[in-house]
Amino acid sequence: MNGNVIEIENIDKIFGRKTVLKDLNLSVPKGVVYGLLGRNGVGKTTTIRILLGLLFPDRGTTQVFGLNSQKHGEKIRQTVGYVAEGMQLYKWMTIKEIIWFNSKFYKNWDTDYAADLIKRFDLPPKDKIGNLSRGMLSKLSLTLALGHRPELLVLDEATAGLDAIVRREFLDSIVELVNSEGHSVLISSHLLSDMERVVDQIGILHDGHITISGRLEDIKNSYRKIKLTFDQPPENRFELPDTISEEHFGREVLITFANYSLEKEKDFSELGAKSIEPIDMSLEDLFAECLVIPSSDGETK
Repeated sequence: MNGNVIEIENIDKIFGRKTVLKDLNLSVPKGVVYGLLGRNGVGKTTTIRILLGLLFPDRGTTQVFGLNSQKHGEKIRQTVGYVAEGMQLYKWMTIKEIIWFNSKFYKNWDTDYAADLIKRFDLPPKDKIGNLSRGMLSKLSLTLALGHRPELLVLDEATAGLDAIVRREFLDSIVELVNSEGHSVLISSHLLSDMERVVDQIGILHDGHITISGRLEDIKNSYRKIKLTFDQPPENRFELPDTISEEHFGREVLITFANYSLEKEKDFSELGAKSIEPIDMSLEDLFAECLVIPSSDGETK
């Protein structure tokens, strides 16, 4: 393995007449929190299920820890911690009982570590699962996923449906565990404000493939919005290279660029701009503006 815990190469997946994934490529390095982002229904869960050997692609290969997902799915699932939205747990069991029950499915289950997680998450061992809040259920699911000390934790919309405070507590717990235990994490979510707080790298899934990927900070530095102010309203659009969007508001023009560099400020001055103001973009701004990137012929793709 080349230092990546996940490798996806040229994956296609078709359901009936609908192509969900098309030539999808993705790599997740060891020791990072990777955010797989995209709108609901774009194929994030399908991608994860293929990774875990629960679905088979129509073309391409996936590997986890160097193991082919389609040939070694059961072994992969034994070594990965997995939490998905709406996971069903036996409501009549207590927390203590389901921890014991879950431990029987893993050869490397660490009883002491699971007990430590229960204390860390303030979970009452004798309480029945049916009486737990959604936040406590999420922390219990995380405990069940981490009890065998997996090197990779996979979270598929695991915070969906939780209120903002509980989501923050849940994600803070993950960051703490990553820092203290050295886990790698793949998080699938459409909640971009949450992801911006915790991820190191991102991949944006759109039209069946990854349209933007890399270190979050590098991407935010590369995709920039600039406000230009002129003495008079410009008569024409500028359409500078690497422009993603261009909006005119009288004497002010807002331009969003890919591959931004300070060299472009020379172009702005030559256009007659009297002031040049960079505007910080959040991950949500980036997603909204850059998800559909104009192609060279002016059409979107």
